[in-house]
Amino acid sequence: MSIVPPVDGETISLNIEIGYCHQWTPANGCRELLQNWWDAIRSPPSPTGLNKAECHASTTRGPLRDVKITKRVVENGLVIFTAWDSSAAIREEPSHETIVEMGDNPSQRGIILWHPAKRSLQITNRGEIGREVLALGNTSKRGGEKYAGGHGEGLKVGALALVRAGHEV
Repeated sequence: MSIVPPVDGETISLNIEIGYCHQWTPANGCRELLQNWWDAIRSPPSPTGLNKAECHASTTRGPLRDVKITKRVVENGLVIFTAWDSSAAIREEPSHETIVEMGDNPSQRGIILWHPAKRSLQITNRGEIGREVLALGNTSKRGGEKYAGGHGEGLKVGALALVRAGHEV
C-alpha cells in the first residue's frame, strides 16, 4: 500500500459514519487530540537508518523525553502553552496578535494556542503524520505502554466528534 500525502486544502474523508460514537462531545475530541500531542512531544527522536517496523519498536519502547511547559497570556487574551525539552534554556517568545508558529529552536517540542474569544484551539508539534494514520485501527502507539491509547481510534473519533459539532479540524 502506498500513501499519498494530502494536497494543501484537500479534504480527506475518514470513512466513518457521522453518528459513530454519538456520545462523544467536543470535549472528548479535544481530549484525544491533546493526548496525542502530549504523547508526541514526549516521544524520543526517530532514529535514522531504521526501517518502519524497527523505528516503531524503538519509538514506542524507548525512554520518554522529559518536558517542561510554559504558559503565557498576551494582551489579546491568547493563551500560549509551549513545551520544551527539560534541559532547554527557555527563551521568551515574542507576543503576536495572530498565529504563533514553531520556532527554529529544536528544544521547542510543541505549542498549544487557546484563543477564548474566538473559541479557537491550535495544537502543533514537530511530528508529522501520514495518511495511513487516518485508517481506523492504525496507530504508532501499539505495544508502547508508556502512551495513552494504542487502539488507533482516538485521533479519528476525536476529529469526528469535533466535526459533528460544527468545528473545523
